[in-house]
Amino acid sequence: MNVSKVITKNIPEMVLLLSTLFYMFASVGFVLNPIAVVVFIAIVAQMYFKNRITGVVLSSIFMLIFAYLFLALFSDLAKLESLVDGWEMLVFGTFYIGASLVAAIYMLLKYIRTVPTSEKLVQ
Repeated sequence: MNVSKVITKNIPEMVLLLSTLFYMFASVGFVLNPIAVVVFIAIVAQMYFKNRITGVVLSSIFMLIFAYLFLALFSDLAKLESLVDGWEMLVFGTFYIGASLVAAIYMLLKYIRTVPTSEKLVQ
């Protein structure tokens, strides 16, 4: 299979993988977060095995997490006295959480649309 096709098929998983790597190294420093390591392994396994149920579950979990993070971002912005103080948090947080949320939604749609092999044989 062509390398560009493999990359384009795995874009949502790669975005979520990069998001997990960013969380793993930026939030804690040099200490590895065991939850982030498990999520990283789960995404890599999903990219390799392409299990439909695991894809739907992983993307749903990511959607819930990033929806919560959006609420937390806007809650913190509401506490600020002026938007000038939090413009960096607003721009970076919206881009980071938004891109990750879009990737999770795209991944959910990708695995919901996938027809299992047994159903293909019946048709």
